Amino acid sequence: MGRKLTILVNCYSTVGPITALSGVTRALLARGHRVIFLIDNFNLCGKLAEQGFEEYICQNTCGYKKEWQEVDGNGKAKNPGEETARQLIAAGVFGAEPPLKKLQKTLNLFVENKDFNEYVRKLDIDVKKAIETIKPDVLLVDNLLLLPSIYYSGLPWIQQVSSNPCCRLFDSTLPPGGSGTIFYIKIQLL
Repeated sequence: MGRKLTILVNCYSTVGPITALSGVTRALLARGHRVIFLIDNFNLCGKLAEQGFEEYICQNTCGYKKEWQEVDGNGKAKNPGEETARQLIAAGVFGAEPPLKKLQKTLNLFVENKDFNEYVRKLDIDVKKAIETIKPDVLLVDNLLLLPSIYYSGLPWIQQVSSNPCCRLFDSTLPPGGSGTIFYIKIQLL
């Protein structure tokens, strides 16, 4: 077998990307590579460690929205996907409006959200520190945005978009990126 790599994983901290990347990286872990997930959400602390992965807890962003965190009687986080569902419901994403209007409301949660922009700024600081501390061989990213700390790190990086490949394809014959995500979340809530 070849050289063992240290792989630092950065993904949007929701159930979908975490599940996708834990599946992809499980094979790397089984082959002896070191896989470290950046954790920027208290609701995910310990979840990946239980599966054999290492976790790097982001200091600036983990707990950024502490009021979102729910814990069980043992102090462990529970239901990590519920906050995203609450946000989508509060934004009016579900209802009788046309799908494109719902998609725009979903995008507005991120694009026009000053809290989200501040969160991304802090996350970039956390990721830069993680890169300096861990010194990974490669970065694996599952996020619609690529942080400057990753882009300018000088390290090889691989980007995937598990939420919906249409988010990266701009073709009028395809449905808009994210449209399948809304449908999927709605199905899960029914």
